[in-house]
Amino acid sequence: MKELAGLHAFAGGNHRTAYATAKSFLLRNGRHIRVKDFLDAYLFVKNIEYRSLDEIQQWIEQGE
Repeated sequence: MKELAGLHAFAGGNHRTAYATAKSFLLRNGRHIRVKDFLDAYLFVKNIEYRSLDEIQQWIEQGE
């Protein structure tokens, strides 16, 4: 998700694409992102390139 968000392949859509790809990958592997609030998810994904991999993993697993 972090790498996809930084690729700049789509004008203004990199973060949404990264989120959708990660969500699809997790669903195909029997997991899911535990997001409780859409606005929180938007803000997290919007700034994902500044997050550590540990922060991203925690967010995916716990939705926080």
